[in-house]
Amino acid sequence: GSLYSRRTTRHSAEVLTSSWRNYQDRVRENVREIGDRLDRSVAPDVRSDRTEVVESQGAFEPLSFSALQRAGHLGDKNDDVIVKLCARLERWHFAIVRLDDPEQLDAMGGLWSETKSFYADSVLGEEGSDVMRARRLQRAGPVRATIEKDASLTVGYAAMDDNEFLDTRAGSGGTLHPLFTTRLPEVANDDGDTSLEYMGGVAAQERFVSGWRILAEVGRAACAAVALQVGGAAVSADWLRLVDDGEGVPGGSLSASVHRLCHYRNRDVESDVEAEKRRSSSKKPVAFGAHTDATFFTVIPVAATTGLQVFTPGELGWVSPESRAVHGTDVLLLPGEFTQVLSKGRFPCAVHRILKPEPERASSSIGNSPSAFGRLSAPLLLRGRNSEPLAKPESAGADQVVGGLLKPRTRPNANSHLSQPEFPAGVTMADLHRLLLQLLKEDYDRRLDAETTMAAKSEALQE
Repeated sequence: GSLYSRRTTRHSAEVLTSSWRNYQDRVRENVREIGDRLDRSVAPDVRSDRTEVVESQGAFEPLSFSALQRAGHLGDKNDDVIVKLCARLERWHFAIVRLDDPEQLDAMGGLWSETKSFYADSVLGEEGSDVMRARRLQRAGPVRATIEKDASLTVGYAAMDDNEFLDTRAGSGGTLHPLFTTRLPEVANDDGDTSLEYMGGVAAQERFVSGWRILAEVGRAACAAVALQVGGAAVSADWLRLVDDGEGVPGGSLSASVHRLCHYRNRDVESDVEAEKRRSSSKKPVAFGAHTDATFFTVIPVAATTGLQVFTPGELGWVSPESRAVHGTDVLLLPGEFTQVLSKGRFPCAVHRILKPEPERASSSIGNSPSAFGRLSAPLLLRGRNSEPLAKPESAGADQVVGGLLKPRTRPNANSHLSQPEFPAGVTMADLHRLLLQLLKEDYDRRLDAETTMAAKSEALQE
């Protein structure tokens, strides 16, 4: 009996090890495809703006959010709005959704109002702006882990060069962290003016939470639509089980999803002649370089100042969706790495970047030029519930995967060589997130080593 037991245990361990290797290899396939697209996005022959070309093909037609939500609830994968959404995500790697409910629009208005309040002093001069950055740091605290058992759940404020970021997360009981329920002492600036002070308080907390919830609903509707196309109602329900929309966060923890309030500013000053040269140049100054997100979807309320670009491999160029969308009513959907992996590559994660806002004009006094404030953005990075297993909880076998996604696709796509990982039993969303981060770093290091080797060989040949 003991010999049989040892043999059985050894066999089970071998199966589990094999399953883990398979899981990692399949995710690695996706990571390499992502790396290839990142490389292509910075190639010399890439066009800096293909917006007009894509516009002529109907890429920017907004889809009704209420219609998308209704189709998802009905589970009709052939509904026109779901078909259009999925076609755009497959082809252009983005889609625009339009909010059409007054309460939703009010929530977006409140979100933008509070975001502007937080960064309200950014029209001050260089020295004044830096002082206020220090006060924002005091107000929200630095980016830090607030949960001892999970260092990845960070919240807080950070400034990098001309860019500023405030990471917020949902907590239990409908709270948002860092909390905005206290007031800073009113400290006057050099002119005795306190009007630029960000007061926060309970009202600010409520507006941020309302904005979060609307964006999370948009992201959930997109997940439901994509999963319906991938495998029907069962897969759709399973994906929604994994999505962390900030609801039901247990006490003492925080949501894995992040609502990031961003401010991008270009402190350069240019003459009218320099402005004309910049506009005619094919090179665009970048505030945040090409990247993808470890999300199901990055849900972005369209900003008042454009700057976000999405790389569309089919057009071999960058597209500016916000330039054709409406601030205050439209929301941009970018599929993330989780969606690519779980859809077997059918819905590739979006390679995107942020351009610098236009520099201030020398002919305008500080604070008066349209670009003086820079760009504000408020993306929700919709991730998965960290502790949720990818395999259904009731599944006992190591070959069980989310919603039966091992079933073959019924339609081919550009990434048809990618395979769905067979998730071993017990693998959670947090495990997948960590593996993606690890493999992306390995892939980046591999490409960097290859570039260094090629450069060394080229130098040797020249000698």
